[in-house]
Amino acid sequence: MKKYLTVFLILFVIGGKIIAGEKAFNTYKRNLLPVPQKIEEGEGRFVFSPKVKVYYSADNSGLSAYIDNFFEISTLNFPIIKSNNLQKFELLISAGANIEDNSKHSALSGHGNEAYDLLINKDEIRISANSSIGIFWGLMTLVQLIENNAHEKAYVRALHILDWPRYRWRGYMLDTG
Repeated sequence: MKKYLTVFLILFVIGGKIIAGEKAFNTYKRNLLPVPQKIEEGEGRFVFSPKVKVYYSADNSGLSAYIDNFFEISTLNFPIIKSNNLQKFELLISAGANIEDNSKHSALSGHGNEAYDLLINKDEIRISANSSIGIFWGLMTLVQLIENNAHEKAYVRALHILDWPRYRWRGYMLDTG
């Protein structure tokens, strides 16, 4: 009996350390659907101040519909500006005037059209993708991350999310049983 109790306690302690080590990942993992492939927590947060502007590539006018949908869902409203300084499938939300192409598309290669890279820091939110659909999924993840309370402006904690579908098709199952 003591042997079983000792083994149980050892497994309990080891399991607790493993769970505690993934604390940041699991905090966001529980709140995001679908669960992203990779999440890294950063320092600080991006605050949606009145100075914020949304920039998207002038090469891709189809993104404006996704951006309008994002603002409708999130109840935020900012100027939307076309920019020649961004990649075709890139979106930038920033309070500053410095718009540069800092994207790293190599991390997205080989993950299909729905892959996106969402980078949030104190200065900007940048979504890079392989296609417009990837931008859409990045915006839907961003909507889930927005935090707001009565005393502060809306904000998003600093994160880096890299995501793509686990399977080639998206499915839905309704089990009424």
